Amino acid sequence: MGNNLERNIAVITDSAATDLKNLTAEFDATFHFSDSNSLPTLDSKKFDGLLLVETALTRSTSIEKVVRRFYRESKPIGAIGLSISLMIQIFGPEGLEATAGPENSTISREMSQSGALITPCPASDFISDRVFKVLSSPGTFAEAGLLTETTLVGVRKLLRELVEMS
Repeated sequence: MGNNLERNIAVITDSAATDLKNLTAEFDATFHFSDSNSLPTLDSKKFDGLLLVETALTRSTSIEKVVRRFYRESKPIGAIGLSISLMIQIFGPEGLEATAGPENSTISREMSQSGALITPCPASDFISDRVFKVLSSPGTFAEAGLLTETTLVGVRKLLRELVEMS
């Protein structure tokens, strides 16, 4: 929507995401939080970006339509933790670059079989695929929606880039 206008980011999460809610106050954007049940009906025209946080969603026609709409409209999509799997299900066969964590784990190898380029990444950072405008960070939330200090660094970096790209 333009650099001088307030950016609106849709945040879909099924965790308490307490730290994330506090962290979003640092950015020049409005973050609209809702749970994964709202994703299939999300209107991409109302938002400048999409952030999926710790949602164990599986690919469905309605969810894929919404995610692809953000992609077609050239709006960035951030994926944190479990949500990365959904991005790989949707864009992996087309060559998406994403992360599954800091090392070449079994999960990484399984995800790379989708056609995605799985790049190791510590929790303190994120991977940016400029073609798909998808950002991914392996950070996960502990109980009560709290992040470790290391994960907080990676999520903050991802949020900064998501807001800048929107």
